[in-house]
Amino acid sequence: WSVYMCGLVFDHWLANGGLPAAAKRNEAKAKSLYDAIDGSSGFYTGHAVKENRSLMNIPFRLAKEDLTDSFVAEASKNGLVELKGHRSVGGCRASLYNAFPADGATALAQFMGEFARRNGSC
Repeated sequence: WSVYMCGLVFDHWLANGGLPAAAKRNEAKAKSLYDAIDGSSGFYTGHAVKENRSLMNIPFRLAKEDLTDSFVAEASKNGLVELKGHRSVGGCRASLYNAFPADGATALAQFMGEFARRNGSC
């Protein structure tokens, strides 16, 4: 079963430009979120040093920590789910694995900007 499933994934990748194209898609998704974080005038802050940022898991904090629960709840109402950060780190985390659509990353980046504007920054 696992070999069959891997074959389906590989066929999909090959039909969509191979690994180089997948890498470009992942870079674009991550860029949209990092741009939202970096362009928020400190409303959002990333955990990782820029040179070490992940393309798959993007952890971040809100400058006003008390807004985190409200951010997660509002995001969920907008179809942006599972953003609560790891229990040992806190904050928020967006996971952008290969199958996650680019539209989802764009929607989250837009929501982040709107939330920041409504809650004191940007």
